[in-house]
Amino acid sequence: MPNCRRAIFCAPSKTVGKSPHQYILSLRLEEAEQLVIKTDLPLATIASRTGFANHSHLTATMRRYKFTTPSALRRDRILQRARTQR
Repeated sequence: MPNCRRAIFCAPSKTVGKSPHQYILSLRLEEAEQLVIKTDLPLATIASRTGFANHSHLTATMRRYKFTTPSALRRDRILQRARTQR
């Protein structure tokens, strides 16, 4: 049985180059980023929908792995919209 579990959890890390946790975290961060950019949902709602405990947890995780924050992404989107409307 241990070999079976090992095959299930180790094979993806060899294929994707990330541990299962890192892979799932990257998917959650990507989804959160898309929601921040494409919707006007509150950041706390986005955090909850993407599996983060709260807005602070999402912000800290995004800062650590993407070197930006949800607020910065949203601010950039608003500025970009303003430029295109001129």
